[in-house]
Amino acid sequence: MRTRTLNKPAAVVSALFIASLAACGGSGGSADDTAGDEQANSDQDVRPVAAEALGENFNATATAFASLNDDDLFGDGSEPLVILDDSARDLLSASLGLEPGTTADIDSSAGTITIDPDEATLCQNELANDIADGDQQRCQQLLADIDVQVNASGDDAGTLTYLFQDTQLLSASFGDNRDSLSVDLGGFKLFADALDALDPQQFGETTTPETFDGEITISAESSSTASGEEAGNLVIAITRAFSIAGDGVSFSIDPGELFSVSSDAGNGTGEVSFDIGAISLLGPVNDNDQFSIDMDGFTATAAITADENTPASLTVSNLGIGRGPLVMRLNSVDALTLSMETFGFTVLADNGEDGSNPDNPATITIDRAMDIGLMLNNATGLSPNITTAFTAMLDVTAPAGTLFDQAQVNLTNGDSTTLTRVAAGGPFFINLTGSNGETTESQSFTVNAGQCFSDEDTLIAMNAMLSDDDSDALTVVDCP
Repeated sequence: MRTRTLNKPAAVVSALFIASLAACGGSGGSADDTAGDEQANSDQDVRPVAAEALGENFNATATAFASLNDDDLFGDGSEPLVILDDSARDLLSASLGLEPGTTADIDSSAGTITIDPDEATLCQNELANDIADGDQQRCQQLLADIDVQVNASGDDAGTLTYLFQDTQLLSASFGDNRDSLSVDLGGFKLFADALDALDPQQFGETTTPETFDGEITISAESSSTASGEEAGNLVIAITRAFSIAGDGVSFSIDPGELFSVSSDAGNGTGEVSFDIGAISLLGPVNDNDQFSIDMDGFTATAAITADENTPASLTVSNLGIGRGPLVMRLNSVDALTLSMETFGFTVLADNGEDGSNPDNPATITIDRAMDIGLMLNNATGLSPNITTAFTAMLDVTAPAGTLFDQAQVNLTNGDSTTLTRVAAGGPFFINLTGSNGETTESQSFTVNAGQCFSDEDTLIAMNAMLSDDDSDALTVVDCP
């Protein structure tokens, strides 16, 4: 009888990544002799095709995005990226019964190839061995419950489904210039609990939370894999609502795109976007209190241009939480509310190799009106450093067409400093009101075209008021 035990969190996390890497591999050994099988050759051939092809689109799309790492943005990204190493690819091959000398049991019926891998062969692999911390017997006991189903959708396309104790753990698809990998969190919980149960040092406990469910999918579609001209898109998404709960903490995310990137190495362009579903977090704080955070979603899109002949640019659009505010509550009382209507801006880098060019400075242009609001209420004692009567409101706005850059301003003592300038459009407006229950203080400034302000001094003044301290007034100066 197996004893449930508590394994260290690192081992559980390693198990997820190792299994994911195995399902995403890209090469493998030769197929074993299956001449006696009555299965059609096209179905039988899909296993070595999967071992060779799966993962190539991940590599191509990642390399395309890395090529945008111009010095003006992220540093040198000239080297091609390989997402999976040889050990992960060998593990995929072994799981498909393709390694020489394997004793994997392979059955073909109704268009599905079912493989019961040879766990002894699997556990000779470095990654599989790491799951059980080098314990070969424990590794083989764990992986004895792994089965793989292969379904061909064409001569060069198909789906691999990894089952643990007849429950889906991973699903991977390949072909038609597209790869995908889906991790079933419920299946992973079952896998991790079984790993815990095989560890004699953990005294019958498991590391996974009581509730651990949902599905995360990584997919990549390439339009070019030619060296130097890689192009495509990669998406990481919640494809079934994610939920985790245990020990008084719960967290959930509705289906949505956590991260999406499309890029083209040939023309030096790319786009990153987010479309995250509703998020909810509930947990304990300050011993006897309970906090919650709710947000109806978050969106953003960032287009990148990194042409070597022109300054790098970044255009952000649809940034915000327009479906509803972010609300933080303490003991069911609103403590913080953040609203942010979706807006957009463009960042244009300067032409100077050293990061500065007074004749053509870096700029930020508001493309769609910005309107951000923040409300704080310390009635519940969210911050122990200020009175519970403290409240504050912050508003930051700028209309479309507002252009920010930097300007050198001479000070009265003969020194000079760099300030942020509203070079066109405007006005840029900040209003901050705070009350400690006895007195109310309000500060606001309006920066019109041709005027400057100090980013650092503004943040210091805002932080001082939000901390219920005396603060200097926000200041605006005329500048060249």
